[in-house]
Amino acid sequence: MNSAPAKDTAAAYRRAAAVRLLCLDIDGTLTDGKLYIQEETVMRAYSVLDGLGIRRFIAAGGITALITAAAEGETAIHFRAKQIGVQYVSTRVSDKLPVMKTIMAGEGLTAAETAYVGDDLPDLTAMTHAGFAAAPASAVAEVIAAAHYIATSPAGGGAVREICEFILAARQGHQFSVNKD
Repeated sequence: MNSAPAKDTAAAYRRAAAVRLLCLDIDGTLTDGKLYIQEETVMRAYSVLDGLGIRRFIAAGGITALITAAAEGETAIHFRAKQIGVQYVSTRVSDKLPVMKTIMAGEGLTAAETAYVGDDLPDLTAMTHAGFAAAPASAVAEVIAAAHYIATSPAGGGAVREICEFILAARQGHQFSVNKD
């Protein structure tokens, strides 16, 4: 886990209040980044905490997209996306920004209304274009530096849920605090 630099939470909160589109990386963001491989079959573990956070964001009128470089386990990625109601899924994407821009244009949204959550170098161009960029606590240093908000939780362990809750609190004008009971 990286030591997160101090961030301007009030500025992140203002940025998050405008978010209508939430774009997410998968490996290292929605999962812990590990791939379990057996007999040429790839498996990922997804957190139910993150799934509920995404569902809550969608129920509040949000639009969601999974944008990943992953080529392995595409059927399972689409299955998980359908389970939690994700509207857009793009796999085998090396440059995530054009995909994010296409979704934004199709939905009539601006960069200010878009969030991107990622953990590694391939996520940086999309993160720097989005009005609100966030990362799990376990992200690489360059991503941590570029993020407006850094979850206290690691990837695959509730980080996306925490980010969804932060966005929802900002959109509703409520206070946000991380409850680590």
